[in-house]
Amino acid sequence: MEQHQLIHTYTKPPRETFWRIAYIVALLVGALFGAWLVTAPIYYFLKYQNEWILISFVFIPLGIWIVYRLVRHLRKLMWEDSHLSSYTLYNHKIHASEWVEPYSKAPVEREIPLAEITSVTASFYVIRQTIPQHGFNNTVTETGPILYIRYTRNSQENVLNLPFPNHGDDSINVWLGFFKKAGIPLRFTAHTLYRADTQSLTDAQRLEYFDAGNAVIDFPFTGSWLADEAAVRPTWEEKAEAFIAEEEERNPEFKKARQKHTYKTWIPTIWLTAMVIMLLSYGYTKIGGNLPLSPGNILPGLVIFTMGGFLFFFCLRHYLRWLYVFTYWGAALIIGLWIAVATVEQPPIEAELGTSIFLAAIVYPLLMWLPFVAVKRWSKKKSREIVSV
Repeated sequence: MEQHQLIHTYTKPPRETFWRIAYIVALLVGALFGAWLVTAPIYYFLKYQNEWILISFVFIPLGIWIVYRLVRHLRKLMWEDSHLSSYTLYNHKIHASEWVEPYSKAPVEREIPLAEITSVTASFYVIRQTIPQHGFNNTVTETGPILYIRYTRNSQENVLNLPFPNHGDDSINVWLGFFKKAGIPLRFTAHTLYRADTQSLTDAQRLEYFDAGNAVIDFPFTGSWLADEAAVRPTWEEKAEAFIAEEEERNPEFKKARQKHTYKTWIPTIWLTAMVIMLLSYGYTKIGGNLPLSPGNILPGLVIFTMGGFLFFFCLRHYLRWLYVFTYWGAALIIGLWIAVATVEQPPIEAELGTSIFLAAIVYPLLMWLPFVAVKRWSKKKSREIVSV
């Protein structure tokens, strides 16, 4: 009878109502923007019958792709909130019922006898990354605790990933306490090997990480995940820093690879810069006729693109390379052309002002090094200040 004693049952909770609404609103706004990219070029071409507007038709496939991807992602979010994995701990086994693949018809069932478990590693996982602060490279990252339960079956190593909703959830203490009482080795690493929003690593890569012993230490659990994690963290950080130093010494490219920007930095950086330049340019076409400058003067356009350049390079300041100036110039040319086309059917003064912005984008290489060098020097100065402190 004792063989089938139930210890604990844990079911992944659905998304919080706030985040569910926030995701839905964000996805719908993005889908509306994609629909605008599809309909706006067609509408303006039919209205003004100007051949230059045909250039904007290149955005139609992008708009279709945006709508398709966001609607598909919204459907996936709704499916995930109605298909929740569950984990049941008995005194002799673990039963896992997991919804692994989206839109699968049935969950994946796993029975893991206690005798097959070789170790349990406690760590963190990324729940979500939210509002950027101090630039797009520093995001607010919400984490939760996770247990990597390693077990051997038919001479093959496997791992069960068991994420908990937050650090204050007492469920993790129940599981860790049971494993300690059962004599199963407990380990700890603060490296995030799992993300709830996307697949960052495969199970095989996690097992490879554990086997390498990169930065995994013993976890002396005494009854509280929060207290014990804080106590063991300094020891882990010393080992992790030593490991990273060794890797960077063996391979200098390792440090550069860790610093490079991903699409999660590039996309919001380009989007924000483009929006700022477009808003400033739109305002200039509306009030530029009242300024004591000729409509064909490119100086205001150069100022606008320089302001945009400061914003662009500031968002990328943690890994800034000189090739980025040509990336920015290419974006400036596209934006300048769009503004010129958008104002071609407006009153003559506005059309001339829009053309001057495009001409400013063409000659901008004369000034594009200014914001790059300024941000580069400022970033190095701030780094030296942090080191000295």
